[in-house]
Amino acid sequence: MSNIFHSNPPVIQEDFRIFINGSGNVQFAAGAVLANHNTPNPTDRWGLTLGNTINGTNMKVSQEIFTHEYGHTLQGRRWGPLYFLMIAPGSLISCWNDTAQKTNKHSYRWYERQANKLGYEKYRREPLWPNSNYPFNKY
Repeated sequence: MSNIFHSNPPVIQEDFRIFINGSGNVQFAAGAVLANHNTPNPTDRWGLTLGNTINGTNMKVSQEIFTHEYGHTLQGRRWGPLYFLMIAPGSLISCWNDTAQKTNKHSYRWYERQANKLGYEKYRREPLWPNSNYPFNKY
């Protein structure tokens, strides 16, 4: 018997948000849940990964941004609780700093490059992989 309380709480929250405004969808891939919200500007894409839940805007499982966010899911599995102590805070802070300063240093942080590599190794999306946007190496 399925128990709704055994579900991942962020998924329940995202399902509720998508249900209320009707402008999103939920997709499942390789043990991760993509809770997506669509906006009128399809080029405005972002993602935030919490465990196996990827919260996204204008994102599809078939896109390279999902591959990157899935890489963060794999980091969480690899690093365990240390992910929330070492990787998640640094990623959030560097993303906010890049937005405020209008720079692109966030993509080149070691934890972002590791997420790119892990996601790429899982999906092997080389033809779709713009290495300049989702780099593996330092610049």
